[in-house]
Amino acid sequence: MVDEAKERYFADVLRSHRNKTKGRFPAATYSYHDFEFRFYMDKKGNGGSGLGEAHPVTIGSAMLYGDRLAADASFSRHAEDDTELELLTVSYNIHIRHVPPNLNPMRLNLTSPVAIEERVVTAEGVYDPETGVLCMIGCQEVDGGSTDCRILITVQFASLDAKAQGHGRGVISSLRPKADPLFFDKMDVVLFGMYAEQVAESVSRMDMESVMLVVSTTLPCVFTALQILRAKRSPEASAATSITMLVVLALGYAAPLVIGSEALFVSRGAGRRAALEDSLAVCVGPEPATLWEDLASSVGLALDMFLLPQVAMNAFSGGGAGAVVSPWFYVGGTVVRATPHVYDAIRARGYVPSVTPSNVYASPRDDRFGVAWDVAMPCGAALLAVLLFLQQRLGAAFSFGSRRRSGEYEMVSTQQQH
Repeated sequence: MVDEAKERYFADVLRSHRNKTKGRFPAATYSYHDFEFRFYMDKKGNGGSGLGEAHPVTIGSAMLYGDRLAADASFSRHAEDDTELELLTVSYNIHIRHVPPNLNPMRLNLTSPVAIEERVVTAEGVYDPETGVLCMIGCQEVDGGSTDCRILITVQFASLDAKAQGHGRGVISSLRPKADPLFFDKMDVVLFGMYAEQVAESVSRMDMESVMLVVSTTLPCVFTALQILRAKRSPEASAATSITMLVVLALGYAAPLVIGSEALFVSRGAGRRAALEDSLAVCVGPEPATLWEDLASSVGLALDMFLLPQVAMNAFSGGGAGAVVSPWFYVGGTVVRATPHVYDAIRARGYVPSVTPSNVYASPRDDRFGVAWDVAMPCGAALLAVLLFLQQRLGAAFSFGSRRRSGEYEMVSTQQQH
């Protein structure tokens, strides 16, 4: 099987991948985690829907299957011998789970059980550290107790330097003629996961984002306290502060707590139902948390524009706005709401996202993010802060109400005192 895989690699696979592969790829000196991968079926192909996982048994002269710590230790013992080899001999155990074609294997949920078909493929072949291409011949048991060993598996790992989402792509195909009863349609697969060094970077990023989240949650409390102190010293400030703005802020910061609690209860209830299902069944259905996440992101959008009620109130009130809102409150609050969008734009350029990204700060659960939102929201928030500054600085000259009365005559008394 190894010799056949090597022949097919040099005859067919290498030619199609030689000019497409750039960058660094996992080699014998890397960890077990870098060669282990999970995948799902690409619905653009004809192989149906499903997902699976592949666990390396041997990479070069290192025996890996089983304990991961022992596997990494085996890597370190044999790394020097294997680095000089052009191709590494590999073997894998691959588990493939087929689900009905109308279901999304990456959105399996816990509503109703659906039986799935699971197959195990044992494969042997070669891996080229220069191109990141894995080429193997696999065997699987088929109905009737026979074994099909005419399965070709090719995988192109993503470069360690790649910034695009995904771990690579691959193809599982049959080497038999179409007339053969054991022939099956080609299955295009998409790999997902992260390399070990990417995991380390992700953990560091999550630690930093946790600190940023605490700071961004604490600062609004400080700015609100400063505004309360300003209102106590100036009764006019209390009367001229927009109640709608305060309600938006109160509901905006309280809503994630309520929404998070509701989503937690829903997921716990679904987990209890899943525990009653058979281990060979997958539960599918709409995600209960999606509605709550959409609601939470809409609340975040309202918080981004929290100054709009105050600006509107000042614009349509007849008198001058005065120094109603503390600069710490509206400038600091604007910076706190705009910073996640700026950070999201920077993170999108330098961070390798996974299929299930773990964003602690600037998460889609908290606000609307994306290229358009990351530009529009900071600009809109900054514009509102500038308008509020001009209203408080220029007073009645920046009020619509004062302009309507600018042409009216002032009534004066003509009576003379005797």
